[in-house]
Amino acid sequence: MAKTLLNVVNEILTNTRHISGTDGAITSLTDSARQVWIDGAVKAANDTLKTLYSQSRQPLPKMGRIKDLVLENGKRTYALDAGIIEIKWPLRDEDNGDIVREHPKGYYGILNEQLQPSLYTGFPYYGAIEPTRGDMYFDRIPTSSEAGRILKLHYRTRYNLVGAGDIFPFNDDAVDGLVQAATEAFKRRYQNDFDNAFYLDGMAKAGSALTGDFARAKW
Repeated sequence: MAKTLLNVVNEILTNTRHISGTDGAITSLTDSARQVWIDGAVKAANDTLKTLYSQSRQPLPKMGRIKDLVLENGKRTYALDAGIIEIKWPLRDEDNGDIVREHPKGYYGILNEQLQPSLYTGFPYYGAIEPTRGDMYFDRIPTSSEAGRILKLHYRTRYNLVGAGDIFPFNDDAVDGLVQAATEAFKRRYQNDFDNAFYLDGMAKAGSALTGDFARAKW
């Protein structure tokens, strides 16, 4: 079974003696009493992941995600997650069988077509990314009739593990080496302790297991 971010955080915290045995294992990435250590382990895992790919001279893979955009009365601009590098158009209203396509001329194309934007209301036909803030901008302003409808947004970001169930993009042997290295990275930051030889050994193990077993960039 592929290891998740939650698995790795538990291993790092066990190695650094912030948790003891299965009884002390965390079951989510939110725990007020241990939040600083959880956040530190997540950061150590992600930083080590990026270093591993950099040293392997392989591009960091992209991660597919799905977001629900819930239409609101009178609102045509919606904030998106940071780090989006590709959106899979069209957006889909799966409850009603409608779609929203990407405007062929982008954000400024919508602006140029609408000298009085407030006159354009209803369910959107097109959307585009506002280039300054990276928000989703629709060509129609939803009314109370469209409020609550859900648009499924499929997108890709650079690989960054944030959810407890997020899976590492390589085999468990590579993850084991990554845990060893990430543990040392965590200890250096939070415990003023660092074994460079053990860190390098972990990176070597991860890199060796990683070779030839990269995640696909596209599906």
